[in-house]
Amino acid sequence: VLVGFAIGAYGFWLPTGWTLEMGWWPIAWAGIAQGVGMGLIFVPLSLSSFGTLAPQLRNEGTASYSLVRNIGGSIGISISEAYLANSIQANHQTLATHVSPFNSALRMPDIAAIWNLHTTSGLGALNAEVTRQATMIAYLDAFMMMTVLTICAVPLLMLLRRIDPRKGRGGPAAAE
Repeated sequence: VLVGFAIGAYGFWLPTGWTLEMGWWPIAWAGIAQGVGMGLIFVPLSLSSFGTLAPQLRNEGTASYSLVRNIGGSIGISISEAYLANSIQANHQTLATHVSPFNSALRMPDIAAIWNLHTTSGLGALNAEVTRQATMIAYLDAFMMMTVLTICAVPLLMLLRRIDPRKGRGGPAAAE
């Protein structure tokens, strides 16, 4: 499980270095690392959870485990999405403070042709770029938050206990 947390944290950390101009391979590699990490976490966690249950309680245990896992996942997704939306707005506000007629970079001929502050289409194009950049920064921050939360979950491993199949509950005793 510890290896799963390490690989999962690495998979969440990889996207913190992404750019808007990258290819598909970094996305695939991060997805593979996250999938392997989550597999190494949840399979042993399931075995640990059900290995301590008496065989007659496993149906109820499965239902409870699935309920807690689904609700936990939903809460995590909701928190991540709320963080992402808030971060996009905050980053947009921060980046937009640099957009003014007094910014010398925006007065350069090549830039002014695309992002003209005196036309509606120029302002729209500039706002679209600021939003694109703010969204990318927000995603980088969200992945960093998930990396930190994954690392912070590691001490919870001390709550797990080793399952001894000879005690009559798991492994060969359950099959008999």
